[in-house]
Formats: sequence, C-alpha cells, structure tokens
Amino acid sequence: MEYHSIDFFSSCKNAYKVEEEIVDECCRYFEAHDIFAIKLALDEALTNAIKHGNKMNPLKMVHVSYYVDCHFFEVIIEDDGSGFDVTQVPDPIDEENIEKSSGRGLLLMREYMDRVEHNYIGNIVTMKKLHV
Repeated sequence: MEYHSIDFFSSCKNAYKVEEEIVDECCRYFEAHDIFAIKLALDEALTNAIKHGNKMNPLKMVHVSYYVDCHFFEVIIEDDGSGFDVTQVPDPIDEENIEKSSGRGLLLMREYMDRVEHNYIGNIVTMKKLHV
C-alpha cells in the first residue's frame, strides 16, 4: 500500500487544489453518494487544519497523506498547530449548543466517514471511508 503525500502552505486556495486532486482520485472507485461524503469531510478537516490548527498563518504547513483503492479511502491530515482536546468540543446537537457554531465540522466528519480519529495532541486527524 502506497500513500500519496502532499504538503502545502496554509491557505484555502491551496486546500481546494489538494481536495480536488484527492476527490478526483476517489471518483475512480467510489459512487456519487460516497464522493459527496468524502468531499464534505475532507473540506471540513482541511478547513479545521488551516483555520483552527494553523490559525490562518500562511507560513505554517498542512501535511496530507492519503490512500484510495477499490476497498477504502483513508486520509491523514496534520497541521503545525498546538492541537486541541477533541473531548472538550461541545456537542453541537445538545440543546444548549444548538445555536452555537462550534463543533459542527467534527460532527459532519463523524457522520459521513466510517472512522474518524484524532491523535492525543489533537493536530492530526485520520479519516476512513469503506467502499461497500
């Protein structure tokens, strides 16, 4: 199994190019509904890395490794930030948080991917989508 690696400076423009490359590769193996899920989760994770992890600092990097074949898609996204404690992010579907904007991206990633894991520091997310 050989993973593709892409490193880019933090910007939404650069993230869009990376997202497009990865989604194009996924289109070879996945159906449209899975492509939607992958694109949405990937967009959220890359945006989180740039905005929350790297604090929009254009000199900081985002490191992406991914693998895709007819069985699954997996992506690992790492930012140069100090990380966060995923357990401290308020659940956006709890009644007291319904009108808050934080945590929705994490919720979407969990809902649309088969596996989402963060490292103990909170600056690396690994997501996996199985091909069924």
